[in-house]
Amino acid sequence: MSIWTFLAAGYYLAISVPLVRWDFKEHRLPNKYTISALIFCATLVVLDAFSYQRLQPLMSGVAAAGITWGAGYLMAKFDLIGMGDIKLLTGQHLWLAYLNPWLILLSLTLGFVTASAFSALQLFRGNLNLKSNMALGPFLLVGFLLAALVVFTAEV
Repeated sequence: MSIWTFLAAGYYLAISVPLVRWDFKEHRLPNKYTISALIFCATLVVLDAFSYQRLQPLMSGVAAAGITWGAGYLMAKFDLIGMGDIKLLTGQHLWLAYLNPWLILLSLTLGFVTASAFSALQLFRGNLNLKSNMALGPFLLVGFLLAALVVFTAEV
């Protein structure tokens, strides 16, 4: 693992606290965090790819980011997910697919399982009903950070 890929994951860790607070409070993810994370992550992944001649993984990351953006944009058109979540996922999927495309599946699974458990608990406690909106960003971050932890522990 190079310093470039480590810094990209670290940036998501650094912005996770304000993103979680903001999303739970406002039910949106501000561009100042999501766009900056996407640009920062993309820059570091490109630096890593050219530094270590990893152009094939770079293409995997770019393809995953493009698919995430396109599919997410269509989902947002039908109010199935917010564009803030899509911008957050695009940068995350670029990084994850650059390292190993299967990490995207791990990240999404962990995020949605965590969101489902939280929702079930809130539903059981009476804090949510079946028509309530819920912040998804915090759980997407949890899934990503757990997948990143898997990467880092596998490197040690």
